[in-house]
Amino acid sequence: MLKYSELLISNLIDKENKTPIGEIVNVAFSEEFKRIVGLIVKNDKLYKNKILLPIENIVDIDKDSIIIVNENELKKEKPYEEKEINLVDWEVITEKLECIGYVKDMVIKKEDGKIIGFIISEGIIEDIVKGRKFLSSSKIIEINEKSIVIEKEDIKDIGKNGQCYKKIIELED
Repeated sequence: MLKYSELLISNLIDKENKTPIGEIVNVAFSEEFKRIVGLIVKNDKLYKNKILLPIENIVDIDKDSIIIVNENELKKEKPYEEKEINLVDWEVITEKLECIGYVKDMVIKKEDGKIIGFIISEGIIEDIVKGRKFLSSSKIIEINEKSIVIEKEDIKDIGKNGQCYKKIIELED
């Protein structure tokens, strides 16, 4: 497991010559936002500034680096021109439009890019006093314009103080 925030600060490494080859600026999601389908990579050496690197071209992911097949694979990819989406800071609401908090990070299964859940903040003071919460992706009923919708009764299932997502990460690693 890894967090979205960790993914963005990882080094993109060429498997063959072990050198950094680009900067990960975002991820591309599947249409239903259930998994990551690729990484949006910026590299000044590339003909176009940003490209979409499909998740299939990733050989390994560890705590501080992402290893891809080789830099030539990046050159084969098409420039990324679609609208970039970043779920961080999206509002989490109930179907009755009650605000639960805001997405601050995502927990991702590194083997297949599946989104396990979201780390939610109710604000700085609440984060300090109570800690952040974890929302399992299985509780989401809809993702729309700029919000993630859950059922009101699922509020009780949101993990408190980050213990839930810490346990998930420990179990998977």
